[in-house]
Amino acid sequence: MKKTLKKFIVIGLCLAITGTGATVFPSLSENYSVTVSAATSTYQNFEYEVLSDDTVQIVKYVGADSEITIPSVINNRNVTKIKGYAFNGASSVKSVTLPETMDEVTGYSFYGCYNLKTVNIPASVKNIGSYAFEFCSKLENVNIAGNIDIVGSGAFYGCTLLSEFNFDRVSKLFSYSLLNTGLTSVSLPDNITFIGDHAMGFIYKNGTYTHVEGFTIEGEYDSEAQNYANTYDIPFKPFLEYAVNDDNETVKITGYTGSKKELTIPDKIDDMPVTVIGKGAFYDNHYIEKVTLPDTITHIGESSFMNCDRMTEIYLGKSLKTIDKSALVLLCAHV
Repeated sequence: MKKTLKKFIVIGLCLAITGTGATVFPSLSENYSVTVSAATSTYQNFEYEVLSDDTVQIVKYVGADSEITIPSVINNRNVTKIKGYAFNGASSVKSVTLPETMDEVTGYSFYGCYNLKTVNIPASVKNIGSYAFEFCSKLENVNIAGNIDIVGSGAFYGCTLLSEFNFDRVSKLFSYSLLNTGLTSVSLPDNITFIGDHAMGFIYKNGTYTHVEGFTIEGEYDSEAQNYANTYDIPFKPFLEYAVNDDNETVKITGYTGSKKELTIPDKIDDMPVTVIGKGAFYDNHYIEKVTLPDTITHIGESSFMNCDRMTEIYLGKSLKTIDKSALVLLCAHV
């Protein structure tokens, strides 16, 4: 009898961990380890339990409201986590605001919250766990107030209406994090330092990855965004725009659409020396504060840095021969 009971407990535990209907992909290392007490209580429309560190984890939402705010405190204890599948099947919920007492959105916490349209994530949250919003098929708005270190594996997998995402707030995008979403093109800033396997730009179906039609990536030259695009054969458009000079052997910079504060112009693009900053290339840029030009630059064109009102430093390189009129207007007012 004891042996039979042990087998039953083990099987039940495996089912509880695996869940039902979840998509399983290979993932990078992410650990979610929490010890909970045996007791479960109810506060308003939330079932909860007390964790070993005397904070509260929401176990399940049992209400029928369309707009909810997760409480920050329950019975004088901070609410720090939401248990996996806590909102699975909560069909009434369309908008969720998380409390500032949370530092992560736990894996699978909003899995299958099919009608969720908007989630408001406070500045305290640093990580979004694996598959946290998987199959939230009506999710359109992810409002991120702070800086997110990690968007976990499959975090927004299957959010087919999610057509915009604030990449300015994110450092790392783990594998499949934005797979099967509504993103058709993305602009990835330089703050993104890691992009995992098939993180975006693909539709996964029946074991096959297919490129999203027309999907493109914009980003800084020689960045993680460009590396990802090259790895998966995705069209890439650099923020640093350029053209080949008439000699067909050298390159000139023609424009810049990025937002870096400190910009270093590469000495080569496509294995050709960069020799010219073209006319108006950085005209009216309000982000750049410092520019470093390579020693290959021989000419700076007319109005190329005109009205760059935040720029206070420029390093011209050793080979510069000519500077056209108005090239550095306004910069001179800062030096």
